[in-house]
Amino acid sequence: MSERPSSSIILRPGSGDIPAAEALQRPELFEGVLFRRCMAFFIDWVVLFCLLALGHLATCTTTVMTFGALTPLMVLAVSLLPIIYGTWTIGGSSHATPGMRAMDLTVRTWDGRRPGHLQALLMTILFYATTVPTGGLVLVIALFDRRLRCLHDHLSGVVMVRRSVIGPA
Repeated sequence: MSERPSSSIILRPGSGDIPAAEALQRPELFEGVLFRRCMAFFIDWVVLFCLLALGHLATCTTTVMTFGALTPLMVLAVSLLPIIYGTWTIGGSSHATPGMRAMDLTVRTWDGRRPGHLQALLMTILFYATTVPTGGLVLVIALFDRRLRCLHDHLSGVVMVRRSVIGPA
């Protein structure tokens, strides 16, 4: 049984985790992250739009085939699709959505570890809970943060960094 110190993370070669002290002291982890985040957001919305269109088609088909009996269940599933998408991709093995992967980004906890599905769920719910009511205006917070963290990043304890700077997973 190995114990992990609370102040930093013990790294195995090629583990892909970032030591806590290093996460705060390496500015190259955050170079170009804001622009890349914006581009990743648009890529993810294209992917999500396609998934929502398929979900809508499936809902219409299910409504016709079941005479409306499964329509409420399908509507619920399709409306939860953005949260499922964010949770599954960020909490998964790559710790990034397809847009984030395309833009060389990954999500890490503030102490450098990889987020689990529960933290990814929290991050995704907080993203929609803060951006939808404000029309995305709350994302301006990232412009004033040294590590380009948005409000949902702060509240969920994550940080977005460049995948290539961390090294191989």
